[in-house]
Amino acid sequence: MKYAKKEIIPASKAAKNLGSLLKNINDQTLTKAVISRNNNLEAVLLSIDDYEILQEIKEMVEQYYIAEIIVEREKSKKTISLDKVFKKYKITHNEIQS
Repeated sequence: MKYAKKEIIPASKAAKNLGSLLKNINDQTLTKAVISRNNNLEAVLLSIDDYEILQEIKEMVEQYYIAEIIVEREKSKKTISLDKVFKKYKITHNEIQS
């Protein structure tokens, strides 16, 4: 991933200027701030709206992946009984219910 030079901010500078950094992100003067420490990129500061959008996208991708697994398993028609799973992993019904 590439970052603009103005987006990369040393941790010490970010700490000293957190208020103005947050203002710039919230008013979209800066879309993100990449925090560096010892020349390593450590974290990204985003607006809450951008973060929530990323979380929603992540959840949709996870749901899509799970749906693909379900479709593939339904196609295979391969099943295993719950009793066999319990036996294989040495689990009892009582352990599941508690």
